[in-house]
Amino acid sequence: HAHFEFSTPNALAHTCALDGAPPSPCTGANYTDLFLLTEGTHTLVVQAEPTSDSGSIPTTYTWTIDTIRPTIQLTGSPYGHVRSPKFFMFLNVSEPLASAFLPAYINVSDE
Repeated sequence: HAHFEFSTPNALAHTCALDGAPPSPCTGANYTDLFLLTEGTHTLVVQAEPTSDSGSIPTTYTWTIDTIRPTIQLTGSPYGHVRSPKFFMFLNVSEPLASAFLPAYINVSDE
């Protein structure tokens, strides 16, 4: 479920178009709700119907729905006992990461 809110001064109404479909009235005066969206990239185009003949410029928003968790595989780590609070581990990740450096805090006890 995706919920979008928008406002345009002096607009009579708004039309919405999802993923290249023809524009239709949005579900609410200043919002639209989208249900049953599938995995992948989606584009919503919102256009105001102004009170004058001046026309309006559509606003476009594109986003991606990703419901599949990435897999992470440990490919390298220190050998033996590690007494340093900092060490490196090497990972293979199944999709691009938002950050190249991932700090990990591991609690190790002697119990």
